[in-house]
Amino acid sequence: MKRVLSGLVLTIFLIVAHTVQCTAQKNPLEPLDTSSPRATFQSFVEQAKRVENRYVAYQQNKNASNKSALLYAVQKATELFDLSQLPVAIRREEGGSSFVMLYDILLRLPEISASALPGEAEFKAGVLPSKVRLPGTAIEIVRIVDGRHEGEFLFSASTVRQLPEFHNLSLTFRY
Repeated sequence: MKRVLSGLVLTIFLIVAHTVQCTAQKNPLEPLDTSSPRATFQSFVEQAKRVENRYVAYQQNKNASNKSALLYAVQKATELFDLSQLPVAIRREEGGSSFVMLYDILLRLPEISASALPGEAEFKAGVLPSKVRLPGTAIEIVRIVDGRHEGEFLFSASTVRQLPEFHNLSLTFRY
């Protein structure tokens, strides 16, 4: 499994920049849930599983359809990152790279429980914080205050900028 995961990380880094026509899911227009820090983290974990499944399918049958499905799953995951401070021309590639680096980091760290993050109960009580760190890390999920993602909780622009450094530091930990 570790070999599959390390192969997944490398392969996604190599293909994420390529543009291909994406295949549809049940409802490809439905956004990932970013209504709270917990929802964003859970969306990340669920999307990572989709990417892993599509990667395995692609490795078993390297055809255009499977490659397209894999790239679509990675691209969908970029919805979870605040890429607003990046030039539009590089958001797709940087978003994919951010997803892969964060995925690899989280695989190397002790498991983080989504229940450790504020979620629906805090939302209903009106006490959602504007910024949350994943326990034991400097990785932030923040509420976006303006623009097209206003009100959503995304991995912060600061986290996106720091992910290469975080990733390098995490490489000392084994899967």
